[in-house]
Amino acid sequence: MGVSIDLHIYDYFDLVRAIGEEAQKAAAISNDRSLNDFVERVLPKFGVRTGDKFVTLWNEYYEDYNSGSELFRAVELYFGVDDVFLSGYDYGEHANAREVLEELGIDPIGDDEDEY
Repeated sequence: MGVSIDLHIYDYFDLVRAIGEEAQKAAAISNDRSLNDFVERVLPKFGVRTGDKFVTLWNEYYEDYNSGSELFRAVELYFGVDDVFLSGYDYGEHANAREVLEELGIDPIGDDEDEY
């Protein structure tokens, strides 16, 4: 069985909209619980906004500290809703140094095989 470790890259505004839709399901929204408060104070604890994207780490290796899934849980706990899944993300790129250089037509200098 494998472990998924990836970057989840959301469109920032779509993510905020999706969180807002989850907030609308809440039984009671009080003055101290708002979408704006969640986005300003809570959301940045689970990833990084860069331009119009929000990037979070999906790391199944650390069950209780998987920022991607814990973001879902934070929405649940903050607004009092169940079964949140924030879809609509893309995956970050994965790269291998030798393959990238080869694709770009660059000959590597040295041999890094078994140097460790």
